[in-house]
Amino acid sequence: MNWGVTLNLAYQANAHTRPQALHWFLVPMGAIVFISIGLILLGQSLDRVFNPRVRARHEKMAGDVTADATDDEESGSKMIDEHLRQ
Repeated sequence: MNWGVTLNLAYQANAHTRPQALHWFLVPMGAIVFISIGLILLGQSLDRVFNPRVRARHEKMAGDVTADATDDEESGSKMIDEHLRQ
């Protein structure tokens, strides 16, 4: 048996209408969702590692965020200095 067959048999036996048989739906659905999300995340991470275009774009975006954070910190410290001088 596989998860699709389990879900089909549970549906045919009206397990979705009985709370005591709800686990026949939730367990296969949870496993399918968990494995799907895991494979999607694995594929995206492998794409970032092995695809030079995606890696360059990701590094550029990360650099922009770091530069923006540094600019924000400098402007914040300048504002504090000006306030203390007054």
